[in-house]
Amino acid sequence: MDADTKPTIKDPTDTVEQDMMPRAISFPAGNDDFRAARNDCARACRRFNETPEDAAPEIRCKRWLDIVSPNRACTPTNTTTLDQTFRDPTLVPAAPFVKPPLHMDYGLRVRVGGSTFINRYCMIMDTPVADVVIGERCNVGPHCAILSVGHPVGVGERTSKRASTGREVRVGDGVWIGARVTIMGGVTIGDGAVIGACSLVTRSIPPRALAYGVPAEVVRILDEDEKAVDEDGEAGGSVETLEEALRLRSREVTPASSSSSSSNSGGGEKAAKSSAARSSSGSIYERPRRDRSQQHLGIRDSHGLTRAEILALVALAVSFMGCFFFGAMLVMTRFETDSPLPRVRDL
Repeated sequence: MDADTKPTIKDPTDTVEQDMMPRAISFPAGNDDFRAARNDCARACRRFNETPEDAAPEIRCKRWLDIVSPNRACTPTNTTTLDQTFRDPTLVPAAPFVKPPLHMDYGLRVRVGGSTFINRYCMIMDTPVADVVIGERCNVGPHCAILSVGHPVGVGERTSKRASTGREVRVGDGVWIGARVTIMGGVTIGDGAVIGACSLVTRSIPPRALAYGVPAEVVRILDEDEKAVDEDGEAGGSVETLEEALRLRSREVTPASSSSSSSNSGGGEKAAKSSAARSSSGSIYERPRRDRSQQHLGIRDSHGLTRAEILALVALAVSFMGCFFFGAMLVMTRFETDSPLPRVRDL
């Protein structure tokens, strides 16, 4: 191929084109048009944050669209609430359920699935040059931050007019982001992934991965039929009404696994078989329990003591022995320095 010949791109997703695209796009954030867009977004966020949580879905949807789509041609007149989607999964809300307060910089390239839930104090530092996309059926915990904006490392470029950069952030469908998670620019989180609380995500996470830490590291890949388990490795229960939830204080509600089994035909026999299997071969959730015990610092031995407790007992014993020997040395030194007692015949 000649030096003047340019490569032909057959598909928009071709690898050559992806390599040619800059990962970070710089823009003059201090210019008047960018500043005006930020001011418009700030006013829209302020109106959204003043909206009560029990406001009509149409009002919440309109004020959300004022942030992410201020130049839309029409205003929605009929919307679907998130509660309706729980009863009918085929429905898709027109806007996500976001608990205020919320903060965005521009909102012009932020796209959030209508069935996604975002908890309080979410901060999306977006840019007008890179997309921030959150898929459907996602859960975003409180105090989370998505930082799509950045700055050049070089001092000369960072202090010039083109002092800001933007990187794309994509979160797939069915992702759970724990509380106080920070997602940096250029990150893609695959479908069904789980990000542990207080994590710093600096690299992309594959689908159905459990990741946490600073920086976040993939711990394992989640199974398709992953179930919630408690500290003992047993499956937890579930309730359907507020009355059942309040009765949990007096332990009047049985776990969903046993109640659903007993309501069906032959459910009692199935529950008995599963109980016998757990008692004979150990818990059926042995792997999550083993993984969890390895994550805790206080791993217990056969006597029920943690490593920290054993170390404390050893330190106490060493201190006691040291005090004993120190006292013995003092007594011996005193006897050696004192004058001998006078004999009776010398009196």
